[in-house]
Amino acid sequence: MGKPLSVRKFAVEIGVSHTAVWKALKTGRLIESVHRDAAGKFKGIDSELGPEEWTANCTKPVSRRVAEQNKEPEPRPAPVYAAPGQVPAPELEPAFEAEPSPIENSAGLPSYSESRALRENYQAKISKLVFEEKMGQLVSADDVKTRAFEVSRLVRDTVLNLPS
Repeated sequence: MGKPLSVRKFAVEIGVSHTAVWKALKTGRLIESVHRDAAGKFKGIDSELGPEEWTANCTKPVSRRVAEQNKEPEPRPAPVYAAPGQVPAPELEPAFEAEPSPIENSAGLPSYSESRALRENYQAKISKLVFEEKMGQLVSADDVKTRAFEVSRLVRDTVLNLPS
C-alpha cells in the first residue's frame, strides 16, 4: 500500500477537480483505496491503489474543461507529395492571427494616452498650416481655383478675339 494522500493532492495527481473526488467517495466509486482510522474517519486515499480504482470506476470525464485539458492532441496529417509535373493543392492555414490595431483596445477605442498623443499630433499639424499661411507660403485652394479660372477665361477670350 502507498501512502495516503489528501483529496486535493489526489485530485491534482490524477488531473481532476477535488469536488469530483469527493463525489466519487460519496457515490462509492472509491472504496478499496480509501484509508480510514479505527473509528471509520477518513484519513486519505492510497497513492498506489487510488489511481487504479479511479480509472476502473470513473471512466466518464468529470467536466468538459477537464476532458479538453486531458485529451491527446490530434495528429498532424502527413505531407502530400506530388508526382513530377503536378502541383498538389495546398491546404491553406493562416500564417498568423490578425491582431487588433495597437492603438485600439478591446472596445475599439484608443486609451487615454494614445488619444492624447493623436490629439497633440493633429494640433501640431494645424498650427504648422496656420504658420505657413501667415508667412505666405500657403494659400487657400479656393483662391487658387478662382484665379486659375479667371486666367483661363482671359486666355480663351484673347484667343477667340484674334483676327482670322
